[in-house]
Amino acid sequence: MPVLPSVLIAPVRILPLHRGRAAGAKAASVTGGNGIVIRGLGPGDSLAALTDLLHRAYAELGAMGFNFTAVDQSEAVTARRIRGRECWVAFVDGRLVGTVTLSPRRPISLPPWRDGLSTAMINQLAVDPVMRGQGIGGRLLDVAEGRSRDLGFTSVSLDTAESAEHLVRLYLRRGYAAVAFHRWRGKTYRSVVLEKLFLPVPGGRGCLRPAIVRGEETA
Repeated sequence: MPVLPSVLIAPVRILPLHRGRAAGAKAASVTGGNGIVIRGLGPGDSLAALTDLLHRAYAELGAMGFNFTAVDQSEAVTARRIRGRECWVAFVDGRLVGTVTLSPRRPISLPPWRDGLSTAMINQLAVDPVMRGQGIGGRLLDVAEGRSRDLGFTSVSLDTAESAEHLVRLYLRRGYAAVAFHRWRGKTYRSVVLEKLFLPVPGGRGCLRPAIVRGEETA
């Protein structure tokens, strides 16, 4: 994994992501102050704390009947889901308040929805429920989308429960378009796959179509 340059998006500080353990990457320690510090997950960061954050962030969705993996995944599953990927974490005053994972590869079981597909996948986007409404989720998406461009992808994609209308609307407002349906094995819901294009590609966005295959959800 390449070393990333520091980027400043006021009032958020984004620190370099370095090659580290499989779970993520090491970054210099900082004090968040009143801003949001976003950096790569480092060897000294707690997988237990990251897993607990995911549980808290996805608890509301779980209560709605959506059995996202992040609702109750173990630390071992958290480690597996970020291995070989870029895991970014957000802190406010030194407290973990958000995370997002960017994968440079599309899950094998997720069928392509257009010709010339070159997309990075976003998953495990989470914000501490008590910190929502402060733009943390949007900043994490900014980082993931920016990294996708920097890595040379023509788009970035994600999926969420089709019936989680508030999440679908959020992504549509950010310029994503629904391109496919997908049913992950063992899930109580059908997912909608959304893609945000950075450059025009042959064949366009494609159109919604059902796809029932086996695999692991990316949300």
